[in-house]
Amino acid sequence: MPRRSQAELQPETISVNLESIARQLGVAISTVSRALRNSPGIHPATRLRIQTEAARLGYAVKRRAEERAGGGPETGVRHLLTLAQAINSFSQQGYLSGISRAAQAHHIGVFSHHCSVEDAALMIDPARQPAALRMPDLAGLIFIHRWPDAVVARLVKNHPAISLIHRYPNLPVDTVGLDDEANLHLLVTHLRERGHKKIGFFGYDRGFSWARARYAAYVEALAEADLPYAPENTLAVTPEAAQAFQPSDLSQYTPALRARIQSGVTAWIGSSYVLAQSLCLTLRADGYKVPEDVEVTGYHGGARHTAPGLPRPTSIEIDDDTIGSAAVHLLSQRAQRAVPAPTSLLLPGRLIQGDTTSASPK
Repeated sequence: MPRRSQAELQPETISVNLESIARQLGVAISTVSRALRNSPGIHPATRLRIQTEAARLGYAVKRRAEERAGGGPETGVRHLLTLAQAINSFSQQGYLSGISRAAQAHHIGVFSHHCSVEDAALMIDPARQPAALRMPDLAGLIFIHRWPDAVVARLVKNHPAISLIHRYPNLPVDTVGLDDEANLHLLVTHLRERGHKKIGFFGYDRGFSWARARYAAYVEALAEADLPYAPENTLAVTPEAAQAFQPSDLSQYTPALRARIQSGVTAWIGSSYVLAQSLCLTLRADGYKVPEDVEVTGYHGGARHTAPGLPRPTSIEIDDDTIGSAAVHLLSQRAQRAVPAPTSLLLPGRLIQGDTTSASPK
């Protein structure tokens, strides 16, 4: 691929440019330009940091006019394939919107394959795989939701792949997820400022990489805030509860919740937004007032779960659209062999005040 000059690098939106990326990271504009052009002489960690921030902000590299006209080395039309389990339509709409927007900026066509959770496990059989996998110009795959490891291992043998949120540590799959360490720090700080000294974690499940990562970040955030950590203040849930896309009955955890609250736990961090909603409903059914008696926070997904009558947990949020868009940018960089494999692009979120914590610090 020929090198691109700074003038040929065009932002996807007017508000995102080289200067804004440089200002955000505290580096020189020339360094940003060289990193986005994959010029030599930049430390790999710096290059990835700049490319990550560019992806987070939605910055896209515009192709040369002659390439678009058919005169460059990238004349073939490229495609990507998204693979989503049809668990809930709202669980993937935002991701697909961001993927479509960024793919257009990179001149990549998008094919989507949706299947049931049961059928997903059958895709290890080539006869059950979508025809798009056999296209010669397929740029790569984007996995939405957790897929069986055996299926992922089979599909990534011939194509680069990005997974949204869930990590596959033993497979050559890149991940676009959330910066759990930074985000849990925001949540713990928020609760500590409201006077909480014993904070519990609700929703651990070792089978989900995001639940493990958020739990580890919770422990780290407690240590950083000089708050006590007690293993008994972490409550595990079933896989069905962990992956639920709507609030479910968690009354089976009522005795354990009551025991921890009686021992002094005054706030809970839910490992997901839906689990936080379910937790609030469970606590209220047991006679606790939220947030007057117990405060609760969630984690990502609030935009998908705003049905009337449901609690609106204070939460860390990042738009699903941004995650989907970042995946396409990273896949484009992967196609250019611009980043080591595998890598994780972790996006910071923002704390959104809901109605499950007090509005002001004590």
